[in-house]
Amino acid sequence: EGASLREVLKHKTVENVTMIEIDEMMVSASRKYIPSWSDCSMLEGSAPSCFDDSRVEVQYRDAFAWFIDNFLTNDKPLAEPFDVIIMDALDPQIQKDFVNALYDDDGPFLNAIPKALSEDGIFISQVGESPTLKDPGEQWTEDRNRYRLVKSLAKLGFTTIRSYGDNGSSGFSFPWQFVTAFKNPDT
Repeated sequence: EGASLREVLKHKTVENVTMIEIDEMMVSASRKYIPSWSDCSMLEGSAPSCFDDSRVEVQYRDAFAWFIDNFLTNDKPLAEPFDVIIMDALDPQIQKDFVNALYDDDGPFLNAIPKALSEDGIFISQVGESPTLKDPGEQWTEDRNRYRLVKSLAKLGFTTIRSYGDNGSSGFSFPWQFVTAFKNPDT
């Protein structure tokens, strides 16, 4: 929809952004029907639409396969590593095989992520609605993929993993939760 792209472009230190999106029709519909989500007109030097910002390259392809092909199946990566990877994929609460594969520590996608990051790289993922104090442990609920993701990131060598929620300003019905994983604890 372009909202994550908009937030990234607000940072003046960002030199380039590669957005990998499987559904070109979704981007077109978002540009047409919810243009405020990708509005960069308030950013000095940007285009009215974040998708048209000169720092942005949008690739319409399967990100899952792209990361596997470029960073896992070869001894030498086929693409340059990223400083930051932001995954805004389907919510982990959706229990489908293709969603579960995003959070599988033995799966090829998640194993490609550390290799796709620079030495000081950071991985960030939205992980759905924030739990409340009254919720049972995530490993026993529909949030088990969020639980699996954190365990998987630790197993894959991320030295520091932090979970945080927004203050409810994301525009969703409830506060949203995010996981940030650092390859280097000094980052």
